[in-house]
Amino acid sequence: MMHPMGGGCGHMSGALMAATAALGWWILRQAEKDASLTRWAGRAVGWALAIVGLGGFLCAAANHAKRLSSCGGQSTSKCAHHGRMGDGLPPGHPLVESLPAEVGKHGK
Repeated sequence: MMHPMGGGCGHMSGALMAATAALGWWILRQAEKDASLTRWAGRAVGWALAIVGLGGFLCAAANHAKRLSSCGGQSTSKCAHHGRMGDGLPPGHPLVESLPAEVGKHGK
């Protein structure tokens, strides 16, 4: 799923993948208490959920780290949700240097 801001998965998908991995681990723990056929099926489902969930969580975490490192303080469309670093203005606000010199000179 593509994020509306231009790349990969968001935080919610990473959290859902972590929950899927936890569910797989829980199923593995519960499967050890069952009979042979149920134990085999529980192991198969538990391992599948644990591996897919862990892989999805790691993918979401790596994608988030890549997205943060690619912004580098630049105000680009793919980094707009992070805003410009250090200027204290909301995204899309004109920079103070770009305003006309007459702005702010009261009484002259």
